Amino acid sequence: MQPVIWECFVLDFKDTRDYLTKILEWKQVKKTKVKCLVDTGASQSIIFEHIVRDLEKVELGFTYVQGVCDKPAKFRVVLLGVAILVDNEPVVSIHRVLIPAEKKVEEKLLQALKPHGAEAILGRLSLDDLSVGIEPKTNKPIKLPILII
Repeated sequence: MQPVIWECFVLDFKDTRDYLTKILEWKQVKKTKVKCLVDTGASQSIIFEHIVRDLEKVELGFTYVQGVCDKPAKFRVVLLGVAILVDNEPVVSIHRVLIPAEKKVEEKLLQALKPHGAEAILGRLSLDDLSVGIEPKTNKPIKLPILII
């Protein structure tokens, strides 16, 4: 199975809020474009400090993540905007993303992503927050209806 790579955007927290409340237009939002490995097996999205350095974010503390290395690894938890273009329209949400707090972990993840041309990991919870799924034939993002069960 081929990896799914999407062009995504990481957005400044305040600008995302202002975009979602119609104060700013999409072209006014401070953002960084990144290629993301879409990983439905990963619950959280992982972004790297060099990508978000110039973006405002809300720091929520630290957590430890299992499965990235031999032992649980320390990550910063931040709120940021994340967006994907679906049919040339931005689908935008504010949610939690993880940033490696340890240089060794960051280097290991970047090495794993490099062969796929990816710069970040887009996890399952980000897909849910955005109400976006993977179109099975094309692997492109598609908008999903919000389900309340």
